[in-house]
Amino acid sequence: MELVDLLTGSDEPSVLAFEDLQWADDLSLETLAEFARQSRERPLLLMGAYRSNEVMLSSVLREWRSRLVTQRIAEEVRLDRLSRDDTALMTTLILGTGLPAPRDVVDAVYAKTDGVPLHVEELCSALGRERLADSRTILDAAVPETLEDATLARIGRLTSEAQRVARAGAVVGRSFQPGVLAGIMNLRADELDDPIQELVEHDVLDPVRGGGQYHFRHQLLRDALYRSVPAGDRRRFHARAAEFGAQLEGASEIHASMHYERAGMTDEAYRTALAAARQAMAMSSHREAFELVRRAADNMPSGLPDSDRIRLLLLYSDAAGNVDRNALSADLAVRARELALRVGDQFGAIEALVNLALMARREGESVTSRRGGARQFLNEVEAAPPGPQRDAFRVVGLHLLAIVAQDDCRFDEARALQEEGRKLLVGSGDPGGPTWLDNYLAQLDVIGGRVAEGLGAIRSIGEVLRARGDEDSGVSCYRDVALLAIRAMDFREASVGLAEGLRYAESVEQTFCGHWLQSSEALVSWGGGRWDDALRQGGQARSDPGSAAARMMAEWALGYVEAGRGRRESAEEHLRPALEFGIRAERMDMFLPPNGALPRRRSTVAIPSVHPSSAMRRSASLGSAASGRGSRRSRSPASAPTRAPAGPMRPRASWNSSSGRSGRPRRSRVLPSCTRPASCAWPKARSWLRGLRSSRRLTPGTREAAAGRRSGRVSILLRRSSGRAGTATQSPAYGRSRTRPRRSGASRCWSGQRT
Repeated sequence: MELVDLLTGSDEPSVLAFEDLQWADDLSLETLAEFARQSRERPLLLMGAYRSNEVMLSSVLREWRSRLVTQRIAEEVRLDRLSRDDTALMTTLILGTGLPAPRDVVDAVYAKTDGVPLHVEELCSALGRERLADSRTILDAAVPETLEDATLARIGRLTSEAQRVARAGAVVGRSFQPGVLAGIMNLRADELDDPIQELVEHDVLDPVRGGGQYHFRHQLLRDALYRSVPAGDRRRFHARAAEFGAQLEGASEIHASMHYERAGMTDEAYRTALAAARQAMAMSSHREAFELVRRAADNMPSGLPDSDRIRLLLLYSDAAGNVDRNALSADLAVRARELALRVGDQFGAIEALVNLALMARREGESVTSRRGGARQFLNEVEAAPPGPQRDAFRVVGLHLLAIVAQDDCRFDEARALQEEGRKLLVGSGDPGGPTWLDNYLAQLDVIGGRVAEGLGAIRSIGEVLRARGDEDSGVSCYRDVALLAIRAMDFREASVGLAEGLRYAESVEQTFCGHWLQSSEALVSWGGGRWDDALRQGGQARSDPGSAAARMMAEWALGYVEAGRGRRESAEEHLRPALEFGIRAERMDMFLPPNGALPRRRSTVAIPSVHPSSAMRRSASLGSAASGRGSRRSRSPASAPTRAPAGPMRPRASWNSSSGRSGRPRRSRVLPSCTRPASCAWPKARSWLRGLRSSRRLTPGTREAAAGRRSGRVSILLRRSSGRAGTATQSPAYGRSRTRPRRSGASRCWSGQRT
């Protein structure tokens, strides 16, 4: 009482906090109760915290707490678990990278900890920053020793029967049904009643559906129990769980494959995982399909025929590509192709080239390299046995070559290739088949200047595909609308359906398109003047694992905001890697946006050697997407003009299955070096700049970006070239060119002859 009088004798407002009351003795609790009674008329706030799951039914704390609440001496506040967003914030702060925590990492932390702050902190501390960046490592991580010791100590106070039931239930999964658990343990169902009730009373289990099912309160609690099961019992319980799989909650071959694997029954694990993976892919459950195919590959029987092994590797490559694990997808495709070539499986080797081509574009391989890959693909198709399979691959090959031509700004050539593929597809008798190629033809319409018509066509195609259940092609249309509208600098049009596209991509777990849509969202926010939103969205898109191209697009948004705010060094940190990516990829649509926004600095930038005619076409096409929308006064460039590529020119061979009369591939004639092949584009660039400055349709954010902030001499949209051969020297923002452009000759680089 002397202590009570001492602490309550002051008239100063005070707060006293007491932690871990579940371990307090009787005297301490009575002292706190007396504090509470005497604090009613004083400026004194008492706060006591305890863990409800560590309070025994017969403990003094339960009676003490009930007495204080009933007498209205105290009020009780039950703290909820952290939401996923709160868990994301906590994980971000622990990582301390300056970027939002990757979404898959947050999902893994949340699934592992159930949003319990202590569990989040202990798990992140146990893993460390490097291991915490990998979601699979988090899901496979052992329970931190501090939590495991506390959990097992609490379980150790229960009866032996309750402990046996808890451990067997942990083997089954996060949830279990008493009848199924009884079968696995080879007991009668009524023998589990008392042990389960004891586990419920001690907050180990929560009843669900009126007691028809039970759920472990925390995932880490279940993990700690699972690790404490002896290895022999664990394998036996898993084997029994696989046998009783049809009666498990949400049972399917997915769950059976996991139990077979952990029971050491690899043949059954392979068979069930492969069947479940195909089912998941058909339902566009891509993340689940990826994990299942990985399980099938891990349990691949040693005597599996080569043909089945090739098909599994190709399926694994597809699944990895769907979740944007592009390096893994390419590696698996290489392995499948090597095996197919070794055993003489021509179509297996050809199919592997499809994934290699797709991953090469995502990761920024050069147009030159990708064109060679597309021609090799078509040449191998021509050498394959005739039949429907070869015809289908020919359509794919023409499409791949058309995409390369589009990236190389050879739009007429790209259209001819896509239309040729479409005719072949129509001739095959597939009435719904042409739709996915129609999307790419509509993209060329947008680039060619028919912006409204092309975007409307892509939206309509997307709705048809979505209604038909073609989820992957459907969500791609949402992505393409956003990307092309941004390319036309119509951020208002890009925002239409963007939120729906993000929800759609998440619902079908199409991670690849989802990453592009995230980056598009950041650019739309930048264009709309919502720069803080652009930083948040771009940071998330940059942090999430995905294709290099999508991450570089997020870097544009981050760099634009930093440049517009006059932070030159920060802008360069984002835009320089994006510029290098565009140069390496030989893609003007990836090169121009970062190049046009880099802050002023007198330095040289290495430009890849480009054929003169290609450079002329690329430069002349920069404003084609915008030229079909609105009045001349309001037109905007598809991308900011850039310096003229210069340097040594080299001829390019065309793909030609017939090889002509001489049997040699056709080549364009070699032209003399040209110092300023793209100089004709600069008058058009000046007119674009005047239109941008005077346009009333610019959003506040775009207008601010176009004007720049003079601190650091930053300019967002346009840059000039000195026109010197081999280098490009930056000049002050909106300054005049120091040399007069000189025209150069041009010729076609590829004959375009095809079978």
